[in-house]
Amino acid sequence: MRENWRYLTARIIEPVIGLVFLVAGALKAWEPLDFVRLIGDYQILTAPLLIRVVAWVMILFEIALGTALSIGYRRRWSVPVAALALLGFLGVLGWAWYSGSTADCGCFGSWVKRTPAQAFAEDLEMLAATCAAIWLPRH
Repeated sequence: MRENWRYLTARIIEPVIGLVFLVAGALKAWEPLDFVRLIGDYQILTAPLLIRVVAWVMILFEIALGTALSIGYRRRWSVPVAALALLGFLGVLGWAWYSGSTADCGCFGSWVKRTPAQAFAEDLEMLAATCAAIWLPRH
C-alpha cells in the first residue's frame, strides 16, 4: 500500500504530459503553414523543403507520442522518448532564447504566444515531471 503512491503518481503524470503533446501536435496540425513559418523563424534550418518535412514529422511525432502517453501504450519506451523529446525542445528553445531569433516559441502553433524563455521554463517543469514518472515506480 505504501508504495502504491509512487505507481499512481507516475500513472497520473504520464497522461497529463501526453495530453500536452497531443494538444500541441493537434493545434500545429490545424494550421501547419503557420508552424512551418515558426520553425523557419528559429533560423536553425534554412532549406524550405527541409523545414516543411521537419514540421510534418514533428506534428505526427507529437500526436503519436501524446496518444501513447495518454493511453499508457508501451510505457517503457514512450515515457523515456518524451523525456528525450523535451531535452531536444529545451535545446532548441535555449538556442532561440540565446540568439533572439524568434519572439514566439511556436510550441502550440500560432494559437498560444509564449517567449522561448517562458516555454523553456515550462518544458523544464515537464521534463522534471516526466523524469519523476520514469523514476517513481522503479524505486
